[in-house]
Amino acid sequence: MKAINKNRDLIKYLSGEFSLLSSKLYKIDIYNDAKSDLIIDLYLELLYAKGDNRIKLAFTGIEEFSFYHHHSSYFYNVERYKLLEINDRFYLCLDPSEEVENISTEDQNFILSRDVYGFFI
Repeated sequence: MKAINKNRDLIKYLSGEFSLLSSKLYKIDIYNDAKSDLIIDLYLELLYAKGDNRIKLAFTGIEEFSFYHHHSSYFYNVERYKLLEINDRFYLCLDPSEEVENISTEDQNFILSRDVYGFFI
C-alpha cells in the first residue's frame, strides 16, 4: 500500500482526477483495532483513473455509520456522494438524499469519523 493523504488534504485530492464518482465499492471491513476503537475500511475501484485505480479509505474515530444492502440491488456503484469536513469531522455519504454540502438526516450509506486516510492498493 502507498499512502495518498489524510483528512482535509485527502478530500482535496479526491476532488480531482481521483474522484469517487463512478467508482465501484467492492469491499467493506469493519473491525476494532488493538485499542478497541472501531475502524471502517472501504475498498474502491476508480473506473476512470489513469494508473493507480484501486484505493482504500480508512476511517478511524468512528462517531456514526450506517450501511444498508438488499439482495435485489447491485453492490455497489457510486453514482453520487458527499465527502466533507464538518466541525473537524469527516463525512462520506455514498447515497446522499441531496447534493448539498451538509449532513442530511435522509442520507444513507454514510460514515462520520474523526479521521480518514487514503491509500493506493
